[in-house]
Amino acid sequence: MISQAHRVSLVTETQISAAAVWKHVQVVESTRQLDEMDERFGPESYRRFTAYRHFEHVHRQCMTGPHWYLSILGVAPGSEEQGIGAALLSPGLRQADQEGLPWYLETFVSDKVAFFEHRGFEVIAAGVHLDSRIPLWAMKREPSSA
Repeated sequence: MISQAHRVSLVTETQISAAAVWKHVQVVESTRQLDEMDERFGPESYRRFTAYRHFEHVHRQCMTGPHWYLSILGVAPGSEEQGIGAALLSPGLRQADQEGLPWYLETFVSDKVAFFEHRGFEVIAAGVHLDSRIPLWAMKREPSSA
């Protein structure tokens, strides 16, 4: 479970063509409830959430203290390459810099790694979930003093 103090959601003004959600995370804790899902809801529900559990495990391994977590950054097809994603991300990066906190995110699309690297993130873990074959790049950005 991710304990969070607050959450910020941004969308584009006119037609919703992009959205970003980030969370201020105080502590990344173990998720005992997910461990009990097989027993409570049956094996099928457990299998559907296995990928999520794996990604949560990566988050716990990579980040231990307070940080900002980008849980969603999406731009609708046809609205890409217009700077919308960067515009939605920028206020959160500035806030994290002011607070002296790092950022963490996961991306599942190889083409997006360079987008985040251009904004100061670095890959700190990468792999493929064995059952779902979903690729993962966990990325971190240290706060900037500039």
